[in-house]
Amino acid sequence: MLPALAGAYRSLSARRPPEDGPPPAAEAEEEAGLRLGAVSGIAELVREPGPSQPLAIAVLLEALRDPADEVRAVASDGLGGLGSRAPNVVEVLRRSLQDPNADFRQAAARTLSILGSEVPKATGALLEGIRDPRDEVRSLCAKILQEFGGDPAVVVPALARILGEGPGPARALAAETLGFYAHTAEPAIPHLTRLLDDGDRLAREAAAAALEKIRKAAGNPNGE
Repeated sequence: MLPALAGAYRSLSARRPPEDGPPPAAEAEEEAGLRLGAVSGIAELVREPGPSQPLAIAVLLEALRDPADEVRAVASDGLGGLGSRAPNVVEVLRRSLQDPNADFRQAAARTLSILGSEVPKATGALLEGIRDPRDEVRSLCAKILQEFGGDPAVVVPALARILGEGPGPARALAAETLGFYAHTAEPAIPHLTRLLDDGDRLAREAAAAALEKIRKAAGNPNGE
């Protein structure tokens, strides 16, 4: 069944809009529904080990680029459910965070958030994702680092650099994320302290909250 579903999805995805413009809304919705059905079937079967599993993984990765939000979400959930059984997926998703297509970057970040324990393999890309121009991608990357972590020796200095170089939303997210590394984030204190005078209100508030967490973690709640 998997080869048939994969073939159906790829055939539907290969359809090009007519030269005189995109298809009518009803037709586009119908085609999206057909693609969704195929991807839903693949997502249900992808966890079953066997000779067709690599094909299923490949098609789900392709579906992360689908123009329909629902299709991307189902593909993301299917891949996320694989966990450590698909180590190559994490590498593909890591590279995908650098893709020019913002919807694809967001789908890749969402999938990484579901993979959870496999996230440390993508730490570098997630750190870069905090600088992403799309708010949803930035927030997802920060949330993943906050919930599943990474090597503090890598994460803390990288976040400290973002405090001084990134745009306002990225600075705020970097400061917020440092609060989750409070026990190892003391080297970032000078950077966070400078951020208290930042022109961005959210960045200032995030810096103050992170400093408070670091001080409490160090047993010095008053900052003395």
